[in-house]
Amino acid sequence: MLDLINSNSIIYLLFLPILPFEIFASLIFSFGKVTKKYLSARWMILLCFRLVWWFLFYWIWVDIFTHGARQSICMKFFVSQFYINYYLVLRGQSWLSPIVLILWIALYEWITIKKRKARIFTSMILPNILAIALFFHLYEYGGIGGWHQNDIQYQCGVEKVFDLDDVKKNMLKTNHARGIYYDHTEKVLFAMYGCTYCSRKINYITIVRKSLQSDKIHIFQSKNIRQIDIDPISKTLFVGPWYQDTLYALSTQDLSIRQQYANQIKDLIDYWEPMALLKDIQKNRLYVGNDGEQALISYDLETGKIIHILHLLQQGLVRFGGPVWNIVQSHKTRKLYFVSGPGFNLYEIDPDTFELLKFRHCFDIIGTAIALDDQNDILYYQCGIFDAIYAIDVKTFEIINTYEGEIHARRMCLDKNNNCLYVLGYFSGKVFAVDLTTGQRKWCVHVGGSPHGMHFVNNTLWINSMAGVFQLNLETIWENQ
Repeated sequence: MLDLINSNSIIYLLFLPILPFEIFASLIFSFGKVTKKYLSARWMILLCFRLVWWFLFYWIWVDIFTHGARQSICMKFFVSQFYINYYLVLRGQSWLSPIVLILWIALYEWITIKKRKARIFTSMILPNILAIALFFHLYEYGGIGGWHQNDIQYQCGVEKVFDLDDVKKNMLKTNHARGIYYDHTEKVLFAMYGCTYCSRKINYITIVRKSLQSDKIHIFQSKNIRQIDIDPISKTLFVGPWYQDTLYALSTQDLSIRQQYANQIKDLIDYWEPMALLKDIQKNRLYVGNDGEQALISYDLETGKIIHILHLLQQGLVRFGGPVWNIVQSHKTRKLYFVSGPGFNLYEIDPDTFELLKFRHCFDIIGTAIALDDQNDILYYQCGIFDAIYAIDVKTFEIINTYEGEIHARRMCLDKNNNCLYVLGYFSGKVFAVDLTTGQRKWCVHVGGSPHGMHFVNNTLWINSMAGVFQLNLETIWENQ
């Protein structure tokens, strides 16, 4: 609001209409009709308390939060679009959300309607407390996807191969899964972890390298990370921790630091949170997608210097708060594709000039997973607020088909042999196969709460979730569907 109205006096004058509405509501709620009983001292004192509460609420929400949003781009997104986040939590918690809704209605009926008490608490404060409780359950325990964690490895074709408990007990760690990568030539597993809301001052285990032959483990510690990339040719892992001004190139042999690159973003962007990294398939370049203040940056890995920056926010293509992530590159054209928002969701750019070639809105706020079918020139886009997966023609950027996926799914993998998409459900804690001919779900497997990483290699899916790392033998699963 302060962006539109510069006068604090006008902002607080806008509070005044709330006063007569509250007085009228208090009269009706207390007596059922307008009556002279409202002149009693006790009633007047309670009314004053309610008016003070409304003023404090207005002051915190409009003034404090808006000023805070000027300092934090992320806060500007979460505060101004809190309803989107509530919607995602309610959708993500599936059958648990109606139970909480029924609980709220029952408490409202009992406390407010029958006992005529705590009107403001039950109508405004209580539902927010319950919504925050749902979010806490989703974030800390994986939501409804975490309910089947003890039964995962007993499913046909599923084997648990790693857990963070395998790492030394005295080391600081988090079970919030990130990516997963399996090197089938070396038989080495890389599991990534992060913590969005952890302290900015401490490091914890974010990358684990485990040899499946010797069981030897190497670790890398940093602050929160998101999407990393591994170059199998140079045997280098690229990672960009949050709250640090450095990008790292690590050896895939032992996670030792080979090279450090300064981000050099001063005077270019104000808010630095590397959300996704991708090494160019041919050239010695690294692409970094930024969160909050949406931008894509390319670095020369020989000099460490910035080559190009595409600032979506400055160009008016997006609004504050979303990421640039899930970057993929065509092996035929080298063109880059990535997801962002709120605003336009899907982009195609030239990697050498950073010219924006195509972009489109996908009936979404912020997109999640994408998968590229290079052979047939199709991009599969998982919508972030609906269950729809859109098949998009790469040449025209038009939607040519729609499948049923899962809202906010974090990963998709294309299996050409079985003509299907594997979709990793972040909320449901399931991975499932979508037949690209019929659109039907062929099978579904529980993989644990908040799964974030999926790697498809040699007819095997490797999954990283809060329950651990799992190996899915697809031949067995397809035979027993």
